[in-house]
Amino acid sequence: MVEHSIEITERARRDIDEAFDYIAFHLQNPQAAYDLTDAIYLSIGDLSSMPERFPAWKRDPMKSRGVRFMGVKNFNVFYAVNGKAVS
Repeated sequence: MVEHSIEITERARRDIDEAFDYIAFHLQNPQAAYDLTDAIYLSIGDLSSMPERFPAWKRDPMKSRGVRFMGVKNFNVFYAVNGKAVS
């Protein structure tokens, strides 16, 4: 099985941080914030094997870029597979 390298973009990190802050501080539920971010990072790490198992986006412009998506709790993770790299 081919292992893919994972690159988490700066924008993705910001989005995850913003979700964490909203849940932890605005909703005042820090445990849920930790649980969500842990689940997101674990799911992203799992993309190193078989990243094509999740569906491709069906409309342009993301379709033409090969963007795929997976749901993690109430959060959508968008990514593209480029050779042996996932970003």
